[in-house]
Amino acid sequence: MQLFQISLEHPILYYKSGEFSAGVNWKHKCLHHDKDFEIIFCLADGLSLQIDGTPYTLQKNDCLVVPPATTISGGSPSQKKVSFYWLHFYAKWEMLEKNSESFQQILTTFSKREKTATLFNHCFLPNHFQLADANFTILLLNQLLNVTNNDYYTSKIYEQLTATILIELSNNFLKQNATKHNNPSKKMAQIKEWIRVNISNEMTITTVAEHFNLSADYLSRLFKKELGYNLRDYIIQLKISVAKVLLVQTQLPLKTIADLAYFNEDKYFIRMFKKKTSLTPNQYRKSYTGTRMNNPYIDPQIPVPQQIEKILDDL
Repeated sequence: MQLFQISLEHPILYYKSGEFSAGVNWKHKCLHHDKDFEIIFCLADGLSLQIDGTPYTLQKNDCLVVPPATTISGGSPSQKKVSFYWLHFYAKWEMLEKNSESFQQILTTFSKREKTATLFNHCFLPNHFQLADANFTILLLNQLLNVTNNDYYTSKIYEQLTATILIELSNNFLKQNATKHNNPSKKMAQIKEWIRVNISNEMTITTVAEHFNLSADYLSRLFKKELGYNLRDYIIQLKISVAKVLLVQTQLPLKTIADLAYFNEDKYFIRMFKKKTSLTPNQYRKSYTGTRMNNPYIDPQIPVPQQIEKILDDL
């Protein structure tokens, strides 16, 4: 596994991005990356690619990081619909060994929530991993597509959103590896995973506690102690995160979204959504109206902007 240490002290320069969808028998064109990175975030199982001849088959929520000076091409023709986000950017970076002492120290620092300069000023991304929780990443990518489709007076907004996406991906990766590194409570990991899989509109602290033969009070204290937030808030935020993705990616009516996001009824859903986000569901949906889908038959290519070319030599 390759591991990239991307500097946040130097500019993260946005280049281009999009959401791509195609049907069966589609195959990615052969394209060479010069000095630009590409993030490919897969939305459906079975995306077949090759990076410098090495094959990758991406599943839903897989993230592929394609570094500079590499060639990306299609693998096998798609057997079903493919769908993914893509994002090109430029950054100062270096390689890091995943099993090195320095990276193990980074994981220790991350797990202890210490703010060292190395951790604070870098993103750490492997060339291929799967996100444990992809909803916020999807929302950020949609927000980036939204703003790039509007006429902003400064490109800083694109660059800051790109950096935010990289930080979110890095945080997801570090969190997964810090969990393995520090071997925290297996019981709590089981509880969180059971809630995620079995979440429903009837789920309460009591139902979770009963499933694990614990008292509701003890479970609440344990959850707060180990994770730093309340179990009830965790359940509600899980449901809200589902609703956010449905609002952005579909045109389903609010009542249907409330049902699919496991809320008892739409009025309660609207009230809780407004409480947690400060926006109504409709206001949240309207904030993403600028996103667009790429033509499924064209691999979009545009020239590198001149203002980026001028900065590249300094990276």
